[in-house]
Amino acid sequence: MVAQSELNRYASIVTDDTRNWTRGRYTITVEVQSIDGVSANISVNAKIEGRTDGPTGAEWITLPSSGAAEQDFLNALIENLTGTAPSSPESRRAKLISKHP
Repeated sequence: MVAQSELNRYASIVTDDTRNWTRGRYTITVEVQSIDGVSANISVNAKIEGRTDGPTGAEWITLPSSGAAEQDFLNALIENLTGTAPSSPESRRAKLISKHP
């Protein structure tokens, strides 16, 4: 069973929501837009869904993203491209737009 606190890491759930969350899933969409052949804008969006098993059966509910899944993906991307983990939003941006041999 998925605890609300686990699902809450990736989604913004109303605290008075009494649903019995049993699963969670997310889908990441990445869009890359070339700027000048060397630099690119990268957009990452996550669709977060939580599942409840109620009297009428299982239901997947789309929840607003907290931004954690997107940030985790960007951190992994930066680390794979640069070889080092990002340390701050400013350094993440600088690393993504800098030239790499």
